[in-house]
Amino acid sequence: MKSLLALTVFVLSTAASATTQLPKDSVALTILSEGQVTVETHMPNCPKPAMCEPATILTIKFTLQGCMDKLGPVTIKETGFTADGKKKYVVTAYNINNEASKYTKCVRAPIGVATQVIGMGFMSNDSVEVEFTNYTVRSETF
Repeated sequence: MKSLLALTVFVLSTAASATTQLPKDSVALTILSEGQVTVETHMPNCPKPAMCEPATILTIKFTLQGCMDKLGPVTIKETGFTADGKKKYVVTAYNINNEASKYTKCVRAPIGVATQVIGMGFMSNDSVEVEFTNYTVRSETF
């Protein structure tokens, strides 16, 4: 119960302090609860005498819900390690629903991409676990 209360306070305080405005033609904001996750390690271009470490990047591709929709705010937070030693991340992502999506037909669904550097060194898909949030906080005061 305490964790639910803390989560609600966090979400409401974040929503109250947000400065992002939705586009005029947006009609809804829905949560995306799945995406295609890839983990890639990139070697930087270093000058000859310097020694540089590789950086690991977490990339998530989201399938948006309508042809004219856009990817809204995405939050990727590290929450520690799983029991089997994988780095665990919690992702919250939003789809900004557009009014024109009701009338527009598309050949394929649009894709929204979010990336974040998650650490130095070599990591793979097998060393990372991603959990998507699928809850919605509703309040009559918004």
